[in-house]
Amino acid sequence: MDKKAIRQNITVLYLFIFITVILYLIFSSETLSIKEIAGSIFCVGTLKGIGHLWFVGNILICYLLTPYLDWIFRRNAERKFLSNFKKLILLAVVFTFTGIYLQSYFRPGHILCYIVGYVLSVTYRDYGDKVIYNTMILSGVVAFVLKSVYAYLKYFKNVEMIGIWSHFHDYSHMVLGLFITTLLLVLLYKVPQQRVVSFSDKYSYEIYIVHQLFILSPLTLMDLTNYLVVNVVVTLLSIGISGIVLKTMTRKLQKTIKIA
Repeated sequence: MDKKAIRQNITVLYLFIFITVILYLIFSSETLSIKEIAGSIFCVGTLKGIGHLWFVGNILICYLLTPYLDWIFRRNAERKFLSNFKKLILLAVVFTFTGIYLQSYFRPGHILCYIVGYVLSVTYRDYGDKVIYNTMILSGVVAFVLKSVYAYLKYFKNVEMIGIWSHFHDYSHMVLGLFITTLLLVLLYKVPQQRVVSFSDKYSYEIYIVHQLFILSPLTLMDLTNYLVVNVVVTLLSIGISGIVLKTMTRKLQKTIKIA
């Protein structure tokens, strides 16, 4: 992702937080706290009802990591698969022990999801489609094993996936996500992109940012009427329109700042 896109995504995040704080002040002031506002600003917390923004904070950390990943995985002119794999394992070990002992907000399973994707893209440039296919098979087997163990622990042994077990939860989800992603790449690689897909991709980030505000926050529209279908339709329309408006406002704000 280029610097322009990164700046735009960051602007979208903080513009949305600013608008949400104003809306909360008007319609649900009791929901706000200085601690949560500060946590949202510094990406170590979220406002009530929009907890999904933890994900964006992790994205920003991944942006910061990218130059270092470039240095680690691209400094040699000839990149070797085994060398990259060893570096990936080393990073996984470091992040895992850091997360276990510090129990940080940026959990290793979340950050490593991005690192695995980065390494996969670098390796793909060297080895082509077989990397995607082999990754799909390997991740599928590992995901099946991890999810089987996860199901056994959670549903048969009643182990709560908190504390140190939260990392097992994260890694099993990460590997399953990797399998699903590579599976879709294999199945849909030659399928032409439709207009509806291009449109959704264009606004997907903004729609993700705003969606939970209308679903689970104090400003939810899911209780607007006594009719579930009406509530769902109104909520979906509000999410779509708000995502488009947020992207438009972000562009205008960036142009204004640039001109000033």
